[in-house]
Amino acid sequence: GGRVKSVGVIEGDFVRKGEVIARLENPEFIGLQQKYLSLKSNLSFLKNDYNRKKALAEDGITSKKALQKAEADYLEGKANLNATKSTLQILNVNLSSIENGNLTNSISVISPIKGYVQKISINIGKYVSPQQEMFDVIDNDFIHLGLNIFEKDIDKVEVGQKITFAL
Repeated sequence: GGRVKSVGVIEGDFVRKGEVIARLENPEFIGLQQKYLSLKSNLSFLKNDYNRKKALAEDGITSKKALQKAEADYLEGKANLNATKSTLQILNVNLSSIENGNLTNSISVISPIKGYVQKISINIGKYVSPQQEMFDVIDNDFIHLGLNIFEKDIDKVEVGQKITFAL
């Protein structure tokens, strides 16, 4: 969720799959990026600590318990980093930009399909929740028309017959 920063389309516009159609801003986006950077830097420490304790355990200098604790911490840190990384990728955040210190407080909302914008349910400045529908994008390439025919009229219908309909 977040506050709508901009809307880049109007009803009736054609959009391509992956095209930016809006931008949302939320301070939580910064926190998520900060968490990613923190987990990434902490992971290298945990990996080095695990490798050091592994070498010490092979020489009999440290206990297996200390090695297991270091391994568990390393694997937990790796899992947390991968989960945060996946969340940022779903939000279409550029990870290399974050790693260079360029944090952003807004994310792009992209069109999942190509088609025409039929309905816009958001306005600039409005807060939208994660489950709220923002746009209706309709792909007219695969239109389907369903017809109901009464039994008494079935003999009036033929395969290949032309029909006229309106929405």
